[in-house]
Amino acid sequence: MITLDRASPISLYEQLYRELKKAIISGELPPGKQLPSTRALALQYDISRNTVNTAYSQLLVEGFITSRPGSGFYVEKIPLPVTLNQTTPSAIPEAQSPSCTYDFSYGSLDFNIYRNRAFRQAMSRAWNNMEKRNSIPYEPAAGSLHLREAITHMLHSSRGVVATPDQIILTSGHYYSLFLLTAFFSSSHYSLILEDPGYPAVRDIFQKENFSIHAIPAGKTGIDTAPLHQYTNALLYITPSHQYPLGSILPIKKRMEILNWAVQTNSYIIENDYDSELHYRDMPIPSLQSIDSNHRVIYLGTFSKSISPDIRASYLVMPENFPLHLKERFPRISASLPQLMEETLAYYLESDAWEKHLNIIRSHFRKKHDAIIAFLKKHFGEKITIHGIGGGVHFVLELKSCLSAQQMIAILNTESVQVYNPAMFWSHPEQAPKHMLLMGYGGIPEDELPDYLEALRKGLNKIFDIDEL
Repeated sequence: MITLDRASPISLYEQLYRELKKAIISGELPPGKQLPSTRALALQYDISRNTVNTAYSQLLVEGFITSRPGSGFYVEKIPLPVTLNQTTPSAIPEAQSPSCTYDFSYGSLDFNIYRNRAFRQAMSRAWNNMEKRNSIPYEPAAGSLHLREAITHMLHSSRGVVATPDQIILTSGHYYSLFLLTAFFSSSHYSLILEDPGYPAVRDIFQKENFSIHAIPAGKTGIDTAPLHQYTNALLYITPSHQYPLGSILPIKKRMEILNWAVQTNSYIIENDYDSELHYRDMPIPSLQSIDSNHRVIYLGTFSKSISPDIRASYLVMPENFPLHLKERFPRISASLPQLMEETLAYYLESDAWEKHLNIIRSHFRKKHDAIIAFLKKHFGEKITIHGIGGGVHFVLELKSCLSAQQMIAILNTESVQVYNPAMFWSHPEQAPKHMLLMGYGGIPEDELPDYLEALRKGLNKIFDIDEL
């Protein structure tokens, strides 16, 4: 029985989505069960078909249901979580120097926190607070308790992450987080499993620390889970909510399979939730950590996309029962972030301005995202396929062309357009698809976007003109 509260501040489509999701997880709606048609459900609960369509769309994106053309929507089979009687204790390369006027690089942002008055006020408050102290001590190795508490509340409300401040470690960037993990886990006891394609810096860092590396293919529905079962005592590094770089979303069926695999094989999952704030079409996908009942997920987060990449503020959320004693392991290590920045971030996250800021940047990047996608579809239609749309600040453009990525990049350079070859993200670059281009738009000023797109159009037309010769 679905209950909808019309007086609730939560939208009707989100209420409907939650009710259906709960019924699927509980088994009230069993695998293979056909859902009512959108028209029938709308009539039954006196709501619009758009409301039903939106709820079904979110369930479809997350993999709770599947669509059969001409037949309707059906409940997917989802593995139940494994329960143990006893808990088992236990990168992106730098962008090329832009020689082209129109650089579609990934990583930079044209909208950042320095234009935000509330952030400056938070920094002023932090400065005044520190000025009143008689002395400034070294922070704990895990970082400021004040900021860790603020992050705990933020993650629970936005990503469903269940943690205490003691589980959080503040770090000066994603690389530092990864280096810490190589210290917490021994290469003689654990291997590393990566998505292929995936974040190359992870491979490099763990290889330097003598970890065995295994690459598993990732496609339209994320990583292939079947090969996982040949590995035990492993660390699985994945980007389930927006696979990097292809942008796929890991469906709930695979999420449960991975969580169960981790429990059964004494393995851990490293979940990089790198751009979860930037979602433009559906509701944000819940974090993998939020459905982990056996404490096998290590959650990695960053403020690089939501605030600014140059403040170098990231964090780890370690599993509740992880045998982590930072002081004992690293008696000489101190917090990796300046106290002024820690206090500034804490005050800012606690203020109403944080949510307002997220809405503003989401709207800002959505405008650019929608304008680029509409432009490409209008001018090139079936000649292209765009991977990874709907969130983040990048996408992968696949062209129906006989030219290689290197050849296409060279042609675009003649129009002063710089794009990038995504082959670098494959463990064996020579096996990467030959006709894909990686394109970022986070750093493109909104008022200059038409010029970027016009130059891109000219370059792509040159590519397709060559194909027609």
